[in-house]
Amino acid sequence: DQKQRDADRVAALRRPLIAALSRGSINNRLSAAQHLGVLALPDTAIHLARTGANLQPPHDATHAVQMRFIAARVAAIEAAGSLDDAESIPVLDEIVASGSQHSRVRHAAFWALARSSHATAAEPLRKRVRGGDDELSISLACLGLARLSRDEQRVEDVVVVDRIARSTNSPAVRRACSFAA
Repeated sequence: DQKQRDADRVAALRRPLIAALSRGSINNRLSAAQHLGVLALPDTAIHLARTGANLQPPHDATHAVQMRFIAARVAAIEAAGSLDDAESIPVLDEIVASGSQHSRVRHAAFWALARSSHATAAEPLRKRVRGGDDELSISLACLGLARLSRDEQRVEDVVVVDRIARSTNSPAVRRACSFAA
């Protein structure tokens, strides 16, 4: 009986917060994303990742409003990453692969992939580290690969990460990739 009441309470918390991600003021959406990340309710990571990927400001939005939308997207992606759900990995992969996403949104997705405990998160990082990207993205990809790379791909990943560490002009990338190698 107690377990059923707890499950009902979780559902009662989850429903309005998920609904708030898709409608209402941008401040409510931002708050809902942050709460969902902290509460770690089940089956919410995919909703958070999709919100982070797709939330867009109105076309006539001021710069300040656009920045709030970006903050809400980043909060949603960070919350999805903190929940560490494998279902969100394909959405995060789409975000990091998209050149049209804001850099803060892409960096949040790189962070979410790099902190994942699922081996499937390594492939998007592997693609980006080999394809090249900005300094922070490459640094996060190197660190994520150090955590996630397994078995037969581990040796190849270490070689690539070591090559990046030796050839880069960026001190931040050199440090992150050297640590990862």
